[in-house]
Amino acid sequence: MQLDLFLLSLVGVATVIANGLLLRWGLGRLYSHTKHLVVDETERSFKSLLIFMPAKHFYIAAAVAAAAIALLVLILTQQLAWAFVSGAIFLACLPLVRTMLVNRRLALIHQQLPDGMRLLVGGLQAGLSLLPALTISAEQLPRPLASEFHVLIQRQRAGDSLAQALALFYQRAPSQFVEFFVFALITSHRHGGQQGAMLARMADALQQQHYARERMLSLSAQARLQGKIMMLLPVLLFMAINVVQPSSTELLLYTQAGQLLLLVAFTMLVLGFLITRRILGSFNHDFR
Repeated sequence: MQLDLFLLSLVGVATVIANGLLLRWGLGRLYSHTKHLVVDETERSFKSLLIFMPAKHFYIAAAVAAAAIALLVLILTQQLAWAFVSGAIFLACLPLVRTMLVNRRLALIHQQLPDGMRLLVGGLQAGLSLLPALTISAEQLPRPLASEFHVLIQRQRAGDSLAQALALFYQRAPSQFVEFFVFALITSHRHGGQQGAMLARMADALQQQHYARERMLSLSAQARLQGKIMMLLPVLLFMAINVVQPSSTELLLYTQAGQLLLLVAFTMLVLGFLITRRILGSFNHDFR
């Protein structure tokens, strides 16, 4: 009887150890896979901005900055909760800042690309080959397109083909405008013949498309502003009423029915904001 209990206990301990090792292995694999995904995505985002920095250094800098902000808020407010909240808000805003910078850079490339193609056309019609024409164009263009042209020149001088260098350019700036530019350069370079005329026609087409996109964005500016106002107005109005006359909001804040109404109202606001963003996001994607 004692032997059976001992064997049963031994089997139970072995099962627990095996499950623990299996769980540790699975969590380790999941952590390693997630870590690689996050690191690769971070470094890819930096490369799209022509910032070549290891993701580890960025995480250390972000953690130090968040800690400094939290410490400053703690000194000013003497409240630990607000310090943690401020640090968390700073870290949460980093992806939004990255998206804003990438979109702004892409918009500048769209705006500068027709002029860059016309400069290339001028160099090619003057008898220069593609690489010297790119060099002269890069010296006369503003950033960020000038930086991209310099990267193209350096990649070709390092031994990459034109197709490889342009493919990396498209990875850093994935848009229809850049795709047209890459296609025009690769096609004219491979098959030859009237390279300047082809680029000139492409520059005119991109310029007209850019004008059409800016026109449609200006026409939809009022709708986008109204969407933001309609999202913020109820929240600001509720906060103002709560400050001026707190008794008017007590039923909403301190009763179960009022809290349920607030939850429903907040959910509807978020859904309306997301629907507006989806409509305008689809519109912007169609004109990219």
